[in-house]
Amino acid sequence: MGETDLHAWRWALFERLPSACCLAGNDGRLAAINSRAAALLSSGRNTGDPPTIADCVHADDRATLLEALDLVRQQGEPQCIRCRSADAGEAPRLFEIEMADAGDGGHVILVVRERLPQFQDREQLENRMWDLHHSGDQMRQMAIAAAHDLKMPLVTIDANATFLGEDLSAGNLEKAREDLAEIRAAAVRMRELVSELLELGRIGRLDLASIARQGAGRPEPLEEIVQEAIRMVSGAAAFETARIEVKGPLPWVRGRRRQLVELFQNLLDNAIKFRAADREPAIVVSCEAGASGPVVVIEDNGVGIPESDRGRVFELFFQIHPQPSGSGIGLAIVRRIVATHGGRIWIEGSSHDSGTRFCIQLPVTEPPP
Repeated sequence: MGETDLHAWRWALFERLPSACCLAGNDGRLAAINSRAAALLSSGRNTGDPPTIADCVHADDRATLLEALDLVRQQGEPQCIRCRSADAGEAPRLFEIEMADAGDGGHVILVVRERLPQFQDREQLENRMWDLHHSGDQMRQMAIAAAHDLKMPLVTIDANATFLGEDLSAGNLEKAREDLAEIRAAAVRMRELVSELLELGRIGRLDLASIARQGAGRPEPLEEIVQEAIRMVSGAAAFETARIEVKGPLPWVRGRRRQLVELFQNLLDNAIKFRAADREPAIVVSCEAGASGPVVVIEDNGVGIPESDRGRVFELFFQIHPQPSGSGIGLAIVRRIVATHGGRIWIEGSSHDSGTRFCIQLPVTEPPP
């Protein structure tokens, strides 16, 4: 069987599947959709087949969908979500979408089912229980990780307190000062960890329901956001030798200004923190055309991130290159901010010999008149 025949056979098999199935690329664009999925996902829409899988669901559910797609791509674990349809001019329907890696290195296969209207009240209750269970799992994982990371400074404080008592008894004031310095450094480390955990919790409370109540933010000029983030980090000593270039124009996005500044502040701080030892850090912020809209890119010439770790760097407390000043929380905050704005973030290799490209898609909008 030739390559063309094999492709035709695979498509015929895909089309004959009894379920509504589609294939989504890395940007969410639908690479293939069988007739059952086309009929189900296009129902109630004013246009033909939806260009991206995100266009098929309610605006308030897109962050959940895109976050699940990222988990499938980055961790290879199947996901199942429930969300509302993007129907025009009528009450949304309820979908259940199962996702799995297609195994070709670039696509996710999705199976979509519609929940029958007479069971929607029950399904909504089940959906809420599902969300609560998932949130509970996340909280348990977070508590375990936090306890582990907070334990280390406590061990340092306890040990050096013992040494301090011994050195004071022996009249060794120089060693006692060293013990105090270690205790103070461990206390600072604990304070930073607690502050960042509280910040992550604050962002975590901005779930989809609260966003729906408060609105999706307002139009913000991304170029101003990035410049404000640069000003906020430029006072750090590590930034004295850094070269940061903003290649505009950058788009307007819809969001909450404080969190958007925090998003870029964390990414800039991360780029400087993991700079290469043999060259001055250089960071370029630019905008590229993506298949489903503008992509903002933060590219650096630092030590880079191995491809095998690019999915894990957004996990809480995960560190590729552990540093005394690092907590492993910054990129978890970044991902959460992007998700609550209905966007997505991913990592690519840099065009330099080393370095990293953080790619971000946020909901773009027109500037106010």
